[in-house]
Amino acid sequence: MLLDEAKIENLRALIEQSENVAIVSHVNPDGDALGSSLGMCAAMLKQGKNACVLLPTAHPDYYNFLPNSDRILVGEKEPDRCAQAIAAADLVLMVDLNQPKRTGVLADRIVKSQAPKALIDHHPNPDTEGLAVVFSDVEISSASELAYWVVCQMYGGDYVDKDMATCLYTGICTDTGSFSYSCNHKSVYDAAGNLAEKGIDIHDIHDAIYNVFSENRVRFLGYCLSDLLHVHSDIRMAYIAVSWADQQRFGLVEGDMESIVNYTLSMKDIDVGVMIKESPKEVRMSFRSKRDFDVNTFAAKYFCGGGHRKASGATSPYDFATTKAKLVEHLYNELKPTAL
Repeated sequence: MLLDEAKIENLRALIEQSENVAIVSHVNPDGDALGSSLGMCAAMLKQGKNACVLLPTAHPDYYNFLPNSDRILVGEKEPDRCAQAIAAADLVLMVDLNQPKRTGVLADRIVKSQAPKALIDHHPNPDTEGLAVVFSDVEISSASELAYWVVCQMYGGDYVDKDMATCLYTGICTDTGSFSYSCNHKSVYDAAGNLAEKGIDIHDIHDAIYNVFSENRVRFLGYCLSDLLHVHSDIRMAYIAVSWADQQRFGLVEGDMESIVNYTLSMKDIDVGVMIKESPKEVRMSFRSKRDFDVNTFAAKYFCGGGHRKASGATSPYDFATTKAKLVEHLYNELKPTAL
């Protein structure tokens, strides 16, 4: 995959001129956020830079197997250290986000930073104001894949080592659902194949991501499917709504609800799936689709969210009960009921 050479040269020059690089990703970081940010962190360390990864909120601890995860600072837990890192940065590298507001509690300092800013992302409609260089491609599988091609073009394929490969492969794998969606282009398989040749253990990576849940989480999954799953067959939609009380009952930890939304689409007659998750501070939503319905547009229109055509998220402007009611109302307006 060939990227704009002028942009590559621009980013290479910014890196060469920098001593401290702050790599920033989005709230509620997923595998791609971690894979792309830690992959770029490894690339910067290899250049002799002082690099750190700044995340607005905590990540699931099962991603701590990724190299350099000890360089992660969390905005909600370590605000002073994050502020110091941003203030000291000669370069701010944003990955897997299309707007600064997605950096949550870090957003104000990121926007006000006088350091040059670069973006590596695959979400639609990126906010490029004030950015020195932008790599954005909505057709690519993940920010981790795009980061791989950026590093390869800057420094050559041999520059990518096992640490980088472990991170970037993890991001690609998780953001494609283990190569089940967002992977219709040859480039993602070229990238994955090249990364596999770096000596990573794909079985161990998969095991570390998908086979690390507690008994409570497994029992919670059963509860979701038996008690919390709501199916609206006439509009080919299903949703799971999890209250804060439900989460406390099962003793869930960060990451325990990741990917549960995908079970809604495992039913053959369901095309749109949603998960609603209540917390003491907010109500989060995850949207998925498997045919033509654009959940990115839907999330933006009704819940101030966004993401991708078939996978998006939002922080609801409503409380938990209202969110559920509004979701059903808006989807009935958008999806034409069919005779059963």
